[in-house]
Amino acid sequence: MSYDNKDARSIPALTPRKRLSYLSGNSGFTMVELMMVVAILAALIIMAMPAYENLKDRARTSICMTEIRDMEKLIYSWSGDNGGAFPDLLSRVPRTTLNDPWGKPYVYTNLVTDPGSARLDPVAANPLNADFDLYSKGADLDTDTADAMAAKCQDDILRAGDGGFVGLAEKLLNVAD
Repeated sequence: MSYDNKDARSIPALTPRKRLSYLSGNSGFTMVELMMVVAILAALIIMAMPAYENLKDRARTSICMTEIRDMEKLIYSWSGDNGGAFPDLLSRVPRTTLNDPWGKPYVYTNLVTDPGSARLDPVAANPLNADFDLYSKGADLDTDTADAMAAKCQDDILRAGDGGFVGLAEKLLNVAD
């Protein structure tokens, strides 16, 4: 019985698995092969990271939009319980979180009592809301309270049209066009 010109009886003290490996001429992976696999995996991970970060940003934006909608409902409920007046501070409205997904507090302004601090429409320069402003400063945590369409405000998640729109400020510009 011969295996590639090697006699199984001439291989002393090998386990059956090692004997089969020795007889077949395959002794495992080489270091070069393992390094190639690691390099390919590293390249795939590097290519996937931006997509993962984008997915995380979209998830945070979606969470923020949902929280703004929920807070809007709670503000209207609080208003109904308090004779139609909106709260002066957002902390008066009971809710689960005071911070946006980036860890910063949501910005709330009662426009009935403080109309001069309203965020403005990008086209007509009118206030975005008549009742109250509610927004997050977004991922860059920077904003300009007067102009909702300033370059540094494009990532803000805001409420506009008295609740008719909740989303990224950059998309509000597309709705206005």
